[in-house]
Amino acid sequence: MTYAVLGGVMGVVGSFTAVSARIAGLQQGAMIATGVLIMAMGLAMNEWLPFGKCFRRGDPAGGIFSRGFRKLSTIKSAYAYFPIGLLLGLLPCGPAYTALIAAAGTGIGAPNALNGFLSGAGLMIAFGLGTVPALILVAKLAGMGWLTSRRLIYRIGSILMILAGLLYVIRGVRYV
Repeated sequence: MTYAVLGGVMGVVGSFTAVSARIAGLQQGAMIATGVLIMAMGLAMNEWLPFGKCFRRGDPAGGIFSRGFRKLSTIKSAYAYFPIGLLLGLLPCGPAYTALIAAAGTGIGAPNALNGFLSGAGLMIAFGLGTVPALILVAKLAGMGWLTSRRLIYRIGSILMILAGLLYVIRGVRYV
């Protein structure tokens, strides 16, 4: 739902934008920057870059999202999952940022703001649903006995992040 609302807002913003070439250029730059940031995070997770520990500790300042997540995660009820999911949709995520820029692009040429909202929301719903298989795979892998070592999880995750970041950079460079 968080992605849908954010995508809808970006679609409305895009519906007020008349210059689609600027959005395309912005999307290309965002894809390249996102790829570089994802690769840096992957390198940092294994402490191959000096600021790696900050990714493991979360938000050291104890921000509003961290406090909200901690508070909600202590609730022993299935009803806590929905607000937790809403908060997790606001976490920094390079691929989500790129998808949000694409959501803005869907609003370009929309006949009105409502159509822009719906097209942007639809794109982000599709993006969110597209992440479900990967999230299920990660949950299954984390539940397996051989994958109990955090170090191994960070190593596998960092390599996958570096590869995903490289893919984003390549796609950004080739973006037409």
